[in-house]
Amino acid sequence: MLQVKNVGGGTGGGSFDVVNGVINDFLSSGADIAANTFVEFVVGGSKGIFWAGNTFDISAVLLDSTHVMVCYRGNYSYGNSIILTISGTDITKGTATVFNSSYTCYISAVKLDSTHVMVCYRDEGNGNYGTAQVLTVSGTSITAGTETVFKSVGIYNISAVMLDSTHVMVCYRDSGNSSYGTAQVLTVSGTSITTGAETVYYPGSSYSISAVMLDSTHVMVCTYNASNGIAQLLTVSGTSITAGTTTVFNDGTTDYISAVKLDSTHVMVCYQDGRNSSYGTAQVLTVSGTSITAGTETVFNTGITTKISAVMLDSTHVMVCYILSNGYGITRVLTISGTSITVGPPIEFNEIGTDSLTSLMLDSTHVMVCYQDIVSGTARIIFDHSLAIKSTNRIQGLTKTKCTSTVAGKVWTL
Repeated sequence: MLQVKNVGGGTGGGSFDVVNGVINDFLSSGADIAANTFVEFVVGGSKGIFWAGNTFDISAVLLDSTHVMVCYRGNYSYGNSIILTISGTDITKGTATVFNSSYTCYISAVKLDSTHVMVCYRDEGNGNYGTAQVLTVSGTSITAGTETVFKSVGIYNISAVMLDSTHVMVCYRDSGNSSYGTAQVLTVSGTSITTGAETVYYPGSSYSISAVMLDSTHVMVCTYNASNGIAQLLTVSGTSITAGTTTVFNDGTTDYISAVKLDSTHVMVCYQDGRNSSYGTAQVLTVSGTSITAGTETVFNTGITTKISAVMLDSTHVMVCYILSNGYGITRVLTISGTSITVGPPIEFNEIGTDSLTSLMLDSTHVMVCYQDIVSGTARIIFDHSLAIKSTNRIQGLTKTKCTSTVAGKVWTL
């Protein structure tokens, strides 16, 4: 089912009409849409509710082409995990497993292999300590491993990335050490986790941390240092970490940072630019050795932009999902040429009430977005980003003829 939104002309501006068909298909039946009405495509599969209650701190990982693990705070604010099974654009949920029976936040999950995920989080039932464990998958069942404390003091803004199937780097803000940006390597053996030595990569306040793996020995970490948006390259040798120099990519308040790898020397960083009316902004960061060069900033949303989540489709296309001030969930495709960015048109995936947003790539034309929809944890597949890449997605002059079960009519052509 394809939805179209009446955004101008005709009647009922802003309301939804549902057409039982797809672009260039003939309809056996369908809705009567007035001629000379502009329409805007809303591209997405059906919504799948995976938790019928408040759902926050969502982190999702792809296990294989048809299975996703979602970790989240729900169920009395406990840490929960669940397997979602994908069939086309339909989503079926498994049974939720509690991995931490106390208030759990700053959840960051990473895939180790198709049946093992490491989840890192702040355990408020245990001194706000930084904690990790391995979750093991069998079918749609999840078994929680033993909790390992990797930081025995309160931490914030956790961002974990896989280095290889037995090593994960976890970055965080260390409240026990002046809120410095800190990282360590966690080593996995079976379901046991061994902590590495801590490295302060930034000796100053670090907020809104987003780390991305470039290769098995290099991670870029982007953060806000209470003055600027900054990026650094962290180099790994065994479990030791060496921090590179700091590069400012935004000289002002920078929030909701989401960094995504394009290739081994290029990262796109998306963020809310507080010095520019909290607009959604993106740029390409280029790596040479341990140095980082910031590209030109490009505004992708001229309005207050929150809960940003970016995901790579391929080396020249990134889908960025975000929430507007009115609570609408929006996605766009950003096209990269060198360090230049072209912004695609907005596509709405959820109306008012969107919160706690994350996204992940299923393949180059399918993205799953997970979010709180008013009071329910919800997942949806955005399945045709090519519409967003096209230069035109508003078509005028639709036929006024209503298709019936006996009369086929072409509703529009692209």
